[in-house]
Amino acid sequence: MKSKNTTVLKALHLPTHVVITAKLYLLLLAIYTVFRLLLFFTCLPKMGDATLGDILTAFGIGVRFDCVVIGFAIALPVVLITIMSFIGKTYKALTIATTTILTIILVPTFAVCAADVPYFNQFFIHFNSAAFDGLEGNESVVTKMIFQEARFSLMIVLTIVVSIAFGIVAHRIMSKTPLTPKHYISKSIYTVLLLMLMFAGMRSNLNFKTRPIHTGIAYFGNNQFLNQLGLNPVFVFLNSFTHTDEEKLELMDTPTALSKIQERYGINNPNTHYPLARTVSYQQPPRHLNVVLILMESMSANNMARHGNTKKLTPFLDSLADKSLYFDNCYTMGNRTCSGMYSTITAYPSLFDKQPMYGTPIRQYNTLPLELKKHGYNTTFFLSHDKNFDNSNGFLLANGYDKVFSQEDYPAQEIKNTWGVCDEYLLNFALQEINTMAQKGNPFLATILTISNHPPYYFDPSFAFRNSKDEEKIVEYADAMLQNFFAKAQKESWFDSTIFVLIADHGNAQDITYPLPLSYFHAPLMFYAPAIIAPQTNNNMANQIDAFPTIMGMLRLPHTANYLGMDLGSTTREYACIMNVSGYAIMDNEWMLYCKKNTLEKRLYKYRSLSTTNYINEEKERAERMDKYGKEMWQTTQYILDKHATLVKDTTAAKP
Repeated sequence: MKSKNTTVLKALHLPTHVVITAKLYLLLLAIYTVFRLLLFFTCLPKMGDATLGDILTAFGIGVRFDCVVIGFAIALPVVLITIMSFIGKTYKALTIATTTILTIILVPTFAVCAADVPYFNQFFIHFNSAAFDGLEGNESVVTKMIFQEARFSLMIVLTIVVSIAFGIVAHRIMSKTPLTPKHYISKSIYTVLLLMLMFAGMRSNLNFKTRPIHTGIAYFGNNQFLNQLGLNPVFVFLNSFTHTDEEKLELMDTPTALSKIQERYGINNPNTHYPLARTVSYQQPPRHLNVVLILMESMSANNMARHGNTKKLTPFLDSLADKSLYFDNCYTMGNRTCSGMYSTITAYPSLFDKQPMYGTPIRQYNTLPLELKKHGYNTTFFLSHDKNFDNSNGFLLANGYDKVFSQEDYPAQEIKNTWGVCDEYLLNFALQEINTMAQKGNPFLATILTISNHPPYYFDPSFAFRNSKDEEKIVEYADAMLQNFFAKAQKESWFDSTIFVLIADHGNAQDITYPLPLSYFHAPLMFYAPAIIAPQTNNNMANQIDAFPTIMGMLRLPHTANYLGMDLGSTTREYACIMNVSGYAIMDNEWMLYCKKNTLEKRLYKYRSLSTTNYINEEKERAERMDKYGKEMWQTTQYILDKHATLVKDTTAAKP
């Protein structure tokens, strides 16, 4: 008896290869939709207000992006299937080979979709090439992080399950779909139509006068999560490799940008080789005070009660801010730790998705530790983890630090996870070493990068938590460990002659009202020295790159200022600037201009009220001023990097 499938195919005259291709499309659409649903449900707390219509629109856009990925992925197998269909015979070996090719091609796409779920939850951007920055030489660290973080482990299991299920179902589709008779004319017509439909899916349109599908198509409203939900992670991942680290920033005319920056920074007679370099001196005598710089992992200002958080996550930081010179409106330059370390000590912004601490040879700057060493300071950096991760050890030693303490310097029993020791041990260890440095009689710079507030989290079983969510509990813990550190430090003889500087390396994605989550960039910045600095809250705009110049201003130490940061004690920053892999933003106390990378799309928001109204048409002049400000800074940075002018090697710096 003939099967029902054969009867249907004969009635419709659909060739075998068309039926198989259609089934594969439906199967893969179902798989990618499952991954999209998984992302949707894990991000529900971040989604905010959304209508059912908006949600369905996002999933509908997702089908378009999925079809692009599917079209490219199955192109070769479809050719093989078509050949079999025209021959009119099924060859077991060819069927197995085609299924194998399909599986080999598609399993990596499943892996990307699975990895995208925890990655998106962490960074609020899809999995992209930036995830591999710093991987070389650090494979063991990354591997440990993956297997110690439950979310990543679950995604590995899911990838394996989906891959096996796909292989089984795909083979069944190949082997069980009946062959149709040799009607070459009808088969040819159907083949042409099939190829046209596949090509249309790969472009997402057949209009050659318009661009093929691109990421901007996914953005359809003001809900920033739904704007990204429709993107297929594989599409984003592969697209991110089209712009390599060698890509040069071209935001505006370089000579114009450089000229404007020199004017803004008062560089009247610039040096040809070092166009930013100028000698900074002070009328008052220098103060050789110690500096303890604490970079707080993922410590968004949004965690603090003074910025509206009601969960009592940071009672100590809030109390310390009240006793410090505190900058309410400070923003980090990027959303990665390497960017935070780099920008804080060099006073240079990082550019899009580039890893700033790599290079052959390692790039050198007139950094905070290097300039302090010229005044007799001892300089030390404290890491919790492998010193080679993100090329930290090499970059820090090349840029003025005498010693970098890291995981290899700590007892094995104190290593809690892939990120090494927890904050309690790290801060206690740093305190002991600082005491040793103080005994040498020279002033010192001690820089500490905390780590506990980075997944996978380690929880001290003896610690009493007020909140239940892991992301909140770990902030409580990090805050308490800082309190313990200061309680011990204030008993030391060097305490009263020390400036403590606290700033986040970056924040985390809590508020996702805008394409660049402001909570990922809004950072506490405080200068605490009760015997030296009067408590004050400063509401002016500030950037992470301003910490270094402001420290030098407080110390009144003459130095070569070859950077783009500003001394916040003597200068008012007009705008704060932020940037990540997807775009950039420029902000003042009321307005935020957002610009999407590689497009002309710009939006102007009143971000203080969390308004999603785009005022770009009503405030064109304002938007243009803001855009120029940011472009001038970033384009000048690109020029300085290109000219290898980050380290002044002579004494010819200009005088302002």
